[in-house]
Amino acid sequence: MNMPSLQDWLWVEVMCIQAMIGAISLNFRQVSLSFQNDCWILAVTLEKDSIEDREEVSEILTEFSTFLEGIKDKISKVAYTKVFANIEISNDMPCPYMQGKSTRILFRRKEPG
Repeated sequence: MNMPSLQDWLWVEVMCIQAMIGAISLNFRQVSLSFQNDCWILAVTLEKDSIEDREEVSEILTEFSTFLEGIKDKISKVAYTKVFANIEISNDMPCPYMQGKSTRILFRRKEPG
């Protein structure tokens, strides 16, 4: 399986963060981006289920996809691929931490403990 280069990751992370500006509510606990099965997966952990926040995630996804289109000449063919969202509802403490070679934490709410 081909993986995005470090340069790809940098471009894609910045585009995703740009798409998140103004969309993160107090209900968002964590947002991570991973590359799995030749696709980008935006994993969002919400404290409680919210129609408004689900709509925000959908808008982030749409804007992120648009931004990827704008940089397709700057990233590899591997990195220029589909984006999907995975929303999880959890108020477990602490919030799961999953950063690794194919996953980056883009946002994490400050929580006690």
